[in-house]
Amino acid sequence: MPALEKLLDQVSGFIRGYPLLILLFGTHLYLAVRLRFPQRYLWEARDE
Repeated sequence: MPALEKLLDQVSGFIRGYPLLILLFGTHLYLAVRLRFPQRYLWEARDE
């Protein structure tokens, strides 16, 4: 069991760096393009 905990700790330490940042930013860009930039409508929805 300690070997599994050590492995999971190493994987977690690796993923919580730049790979996670790249994954989150890439997901944001993908969804923004795919949904045709819904952020541009935030101010219009707020005015109504």
